[in-house]
Amino acid sequence: MISQRSNYKYNFTIFSVNADYLEPILGCLRSLDNVRVLSSGIDSKNRLMQKMFKFHWSAKVNRRIKLPLHRIWYKRMMGKPFDNDKPNCYVLLGAQYARQNNGEFMDYLRRNDPTCKIVLSYLDLIKDSAPTIEMFKNKADLITTYEKEEAKKFSIAFIEETMYAQTIEDTTTADEQEDDVYFLGYAKNRLTAIMSAYHRLVNAGAKCNFNIVGVDMDKQEEGEGLHYIQPMPYGVYLKNMLNAKCILEVNQAGAHGTTMRTLEAIAYKRKLLTNSDELMSEPFFNPCQMQSYSNANEIDIDFVKRPLSQVKMLDNFDLSPEKRLRAMEELLP
Repeated sequence: MISQRSNYKYNFTIFSVNADYLEPILGCLRSLDNVRVLSSGIDSKNRLMQKMFKFHWSAKVNRRIKLPLHRIWYKRMMGKPFDNDKPNCYVLLGAQYARQNNGEFMDYLRRNDPTCKIVLSYLDLIKDSAPTIEMFKNKADLITTYEKEEAKKFSIAFIEETMYAQTIEDTTTADEQEDDVYFLGYAKNRLTAIMSAYHRLVNAGAKCNFNIVGVDMDKQEEGEGLHYIQPMPYGVYLKNMLNAKCILEVNQAGAHGTTMRTLEAIAYKRKLLTNSDELMSEPFFNPCQMQSYSNANEIDIDFVKRPLSQVKMLDNFDLSPEKRLRAMEELLP
């Protein structure tokens, strides 16, 4: 890969815990000469070592049994020096690496690189307690979230989540889509809302492809186009989504920020149906392409079934993932 020169004032090392789903907002940053994206969490191309690290740092594993000696990985996590004299900025996406051992990894970064900046960036709803957030504030230079209300609640920075780079080519035409609506997501606290939308759409004759993760057997209904699955690779999801006219977004209770579903609709020029009550106030809102509802009975079936060739899509909206780095540089003290 040929490196591109960037004018950032920091060398960025970005730690990701989910390479698959974060690729659209991280992948293209790898081409920049002073950005290192550690999708596996460590600066190593050795697959066996990457797997060992993932297991050792797995949040699921460490909830069951607290594995010792996480510090043996710190040097590999920190990575090799950049070949310039810019200060370093370490960006932890999600709190997994920050939370382990009461933030010991952040302490390690500070000891070994005293002039560095440390950023903790939440890309999902914050599940940490207020005391934990306060502990992070004492160790990080900047904490960000995509949720305005959580930014206010915890007194941390807000960054609008409008960064996305396409990872596959859309080879369909505007009238080839077989499904009217596509949904993929964990049930979490929103199964009732997901099923309400499904019943409204199916009963009105819309062809649905719903894929729900994490539903107990006793709560699983049968229905046409209704699938209960294990987590799906992001590339598979995208190919399935591109076979639909409309993406359904059902926010978790308490969530209001822009999600990947919205960004996918903009990037891949699909319609978006969402239960977000803040869609119309967003800078990218396009009423021809996007509709929100507060009750499933309000869903506009004509909008859902309308061919893409009859929809005026949003165009030329800046989704560049580089915006994230610019925003961080502006917010850093």
